[in-house]
Amino acid sequence: NFNLQKFYGFRAINRATGNVDLRDQTNYFMYHHPEGKWEVIPWDLDMMYAPVVHIWSGVIRADACLSHAEISIEYKNRCRDLIDLLFSDKDRYGGHAAQLVEELSQVINPSGKSLTMVDVDQFMWSYHPNTKGDHRGPWYLRSKVETTLRDNYTRSIPTSDHEGFQQNVIDYMHDTDEDGKFSVGDGDEDGYGFNYLSREARDSRIPNTPTISYVGPVGHPVTVARFQSGRFSDPQGAETFGSMKWRVGEVANPLTSNHVAGEAWKYEIEEVWDSGELTTFSSLVTFPTVALRPGHTYRVRVKHTDDTNRSSHWSEPIEFIAGEPDVMPYKESLMITEVMYNSQAGSSLEFIELKNVGKDSLSLTDVRFTKGIDFDFPPGTILGPGKFALVVNDLAEFQKAYGEGIPVVGEWDPDDSLSNGGEQVKLSFGAGTEIHNFTYDDDFPWPESADGA
Repeated sequence: NFNLQKFYGFRAINRATGNVDLRDQTNYFMYHHPEGKWEVIPWDLDMMYAPVVHIWSGVIRADACLSHAEISIEYKNRCRDLIDLLFSDKDRYGGHAAQLVEELSQVINPSGKSLTMVDVDQFMWSYHPNTKGDHRGPWYLRSKVETTLRDNYTRSIPTSDHEGFQQNVIDYMHDTDEDGKFSVGDGDEDGYGFNYLSREARDSRIPNTPTISYVGPVGHPVTVARFQSGRFSDPQGAETFGSMKWRVGEVANPLTSNHVAGEAWKYEIEEVWDSGELTTFSSLVTFPTVALRPGHTYRVRVKHTDDTNRSSHWSEPIEFIAGEPDVMPYKESLMITEVMYNSQAGSSLEFIELKNVGKDSLSLTDVRFTKGIDFDFPPGTILGPGKFALVVNDLAEFQKAYGEGIPVVGEWDPDDSLSNGGEQVKLSFGAGTEIHNFTYDDDFPWPESADGA
């Protein structure tokens, strides 16, 4: 009844961020989730990013479960996930932890502002009348000996300002250790958290990191975003394949074309699609059209797992901007010919009718209503030339009123209904590429006689 997946992330992130004040029965809570499992959550996070040990253990009692062989393998797998998806890109706009530092810093210390909350906070503490001794005066010192933990160490920042403090935190969590040497408590801030997490992830028996390549058309159109994995390779032998997994994560920040000012930045670790565990090796994958939005920035990776459940590192990513699909055949041939929005018999008889006015059959796979109603046309739906297709509110009531010989392809979401006063309706391809987008109304120039027909 203990959520192991949440625990793996808890312990791994504490290693990466140097939460040395953690200890058994203190500085964390156990939360009993309504779904029935206990989860661990942290509190009191004021002693972090320290490259030394404290008088406390830095772990909690639940860590004893890691002595179980299968649990230990799962934990190490999670550590490698976090290294690859959250701590391997130290650029402040790279979609990993460094980006999170930058995003949060822009809230309290936005660029271009001469005075910010950072300045207010500094002066409140550093120049308060009751602040004494070496706590008084400039806050951001290039170098200061820290004496609050079991072992002393020197905290250094590259510049004596908030930006320098940010960089210190970023350097701690990422692979910035130039000498490549690490031991627990060595006092070297650069890369300490990254090195500690890498130490926890270490396993000489994992499969080799796979390679990845793009094998689709130029421009990465969302309809044919096809990638290829390199072969499975494992130090334990050639016949040890267990599974493989693909994933797509989106990256968005002020430097990407898909960023919307004022919206939260997006991070690679937040997957927009994954394949699940594929137990038969297949080198090729084509992502579902609905998973990708044109103009958005994505990263694709693959990882391999052997028959002992040991997972490789994720492959190096391929980053791309998803291209537009060709929806002109739909714009020219797929017409919305009727909207029944205020039936005298009630909302159960609402429907939208479409017609293929072209000369060729149209595949309605990946065609969807995304505004007004929510409805995805069933995979494999083909609409021939001159043929109609209806999407209805309530199929049973519709057939009672109109009979069973009408080409209904499905019911829309039961929580939806068409507004009696008019609203926007959007027919889309994939994740939102517009085919038709209009707003009907119960007033002129729309036919008023249709209202309540």
